[in-house]
This record gives sequence, C-alpha cells and structure tokens, in this order.
Amino acid sequence: DITAERQKKFYCTRMMEPVSGFIICVNALCIGIELDVDPEWTGWQVMEVLFTCFFICELALKLRLSGFVETYFGDDLRWNLFDTLIVIL
Repeated sequence: DITAERQKKFYCTRMMEPVSGFIICVNALCIGIELDVDPEWTGWQVMEVLFTCFFICELALKLRLSGFVETYFGDDLRWNLFDTLIVIL
C-alpha cells in the first residue's frame, strides 16, 4: 500500500529530527569542552569521527526514505541543501 509506505517514511524522517537536534547540541557542547579542558586529548578526534558518521548516516537515511527529488527539490529544499553542505564540510 503506497499510503502506508508514505506514512512510514514520514514517521521515520520526522522522528529523526529531535534525535539529530540532540546530537547537534551534544556535538556543540563537546566542542566547547574540548577548547576549554584539554584540546590535545585524542579522544576528541574519535568523538568527532563518531559525530561525522552519525550525520552522514542521517543524511543517507533521509535520502533513502524521502528520495533525492523530494530531499533536494521538495518543500525543505533550502534546509536540506544547508544540511548537506554542513555534513560535507
């Protein structure tokens, strides 16, 4: 059923938003702590790799569930382009 599939995709993508927001806040907190506490600790690099992997997986999941056209030509065009640019950088 196409409607059930669309509802599932919508639910999955909308459920990721609060999770991603939380991870963004944790990432910002880690950056602040890193600069204040011990910037030379190698654990910070590991954490940055983990954050990057999460954001790449989030983007891949969004593309998989919403499709390329909906992601980059739909209603959230500007937000998704910004999100992609941030992940690439």
